[in-house]
Amino acid sequence: MVDKELYTAPETATILGLGLTKTRELIRKRRLRTVQIGRARRVPRGAITELIRDLEREAQEAVVRLEREAQEAVVGGRNWRG
Repeated sequence: MVDKELYTAPETATILGLGLTKTRELIRKRRLRTVQIGRARRVPRGAITELIRDLEREAQEAVVRLEREAQEAVVGGRNWRG
């Protein structure tokens, strides 16, 4: 696909490897920023990068949270292994 500044929802779905429904859900929930040009709504290239960065940050935060909870469980005597 040609590098462009603005993408349609179907193009964005292809770039992200997602279905169109999920892509539109991300737009509707404002997780994926869009711009409007007349009646057309487009996803800026930077918005795709921002979404990926946000998802990576959320995944890392989840790992840290799970590690912290596991450590607290062991320290607190709640070792799930028995």
